[in-house]
Amino acid sequence: MNITEKKRILIADDHQIFRQGLRTLIEQSENFEVISDVADGEAAWSAIKKNTPDIAVLDITMPILSGFDVVTRIQKYKLSTKVIFLSMHNDIKIIDRGLSLGAFAYLRKDEAFDSLIKAMEMVLRGKSYLSAELETQLSEYQLSRVNFNLTKREQETLSFIAKGLTNKEIAEVMCLSVKTIDNHRTNLMGKLDVRNTAGLVRYALLETMDV
Repeated sequence: MNITEKKRILIADDHQIFRQGLRTLIEQSENFEVISDVADGEAAWSAIKKNTPDIAVLDITMPILSGFDVVTRIQKYKLSTKVIFLSMHNDIKIIDRGLSLGAFAYLRKDEAFDSLIKAMEMVLRGKSYLSAELETQLSEYQLSRVNFNLTKREQETLSFIAKGLTNKEIAEVMCLSVKTIDNHRTNLMGKLDVRNTAGLVRYALLETMDV
């Protein structure tokens, strides 16, 4: 990779030993320098606003602000910093959400030391990066989501279920009969392949969650 000056990297993770390991790994490359490593999302956002690093390597679950919060702000303010998520989360729905919010790459922490430098190089070229395994899982998940094909009424019903409303309460809010809401609930469980209300709530929260 031909880079005339070192690209500036920010690391945000609430585990100090892991941050130190990442810093050591990154600074072994002549192409990168770590300008800041921080322990929470608020500190990450402050450093990004002030310094606009080329890449921010972020955990998702952090104190104060999550990685999702940080990437959302980067997009809102149209900053040039590119985000790589580096997390223990294996749920493909969380990974899909992170990428949809604007991250260029997602790495599990157990693959970071083998793949992070390659991921950063690709991101700097404007390309996304996922391991072959995650790319396959993501493609399968996105295809399955298309097949869910929820109607607008089903989506509304699902959002109210996630808020803890009963069928009767949902019927009153949506000005529909309880029987109609019960039918929507049954259709949702069939389309989403879940067996109970807890499964519906989990799906709804993962689709809109702030981790």
